[in-house]
Amino acid sequence: MARVLGVMSRTEVARLRLLAVFSSQRVPLGVWDTQGLDDAGQELLFDWCRALLTA
Repeated sequence: MARVLGVMSRTEVARLRLLAVFSSQRVPLGVWDTQGLDDAGQELLFDWCRALLTA
């Protein structure tokens, strides 16, 4: 898995980690994962926070 993440951009890895929070596996997620997100990544983070608050 780490080799696959190594070829992904920082934004792609952050998106994957944000979405993986809703899976049954534990995925480490930190503030550092949200740094440097592009506009689409920022929108995903906003939607992710809203989904967590309504869950």
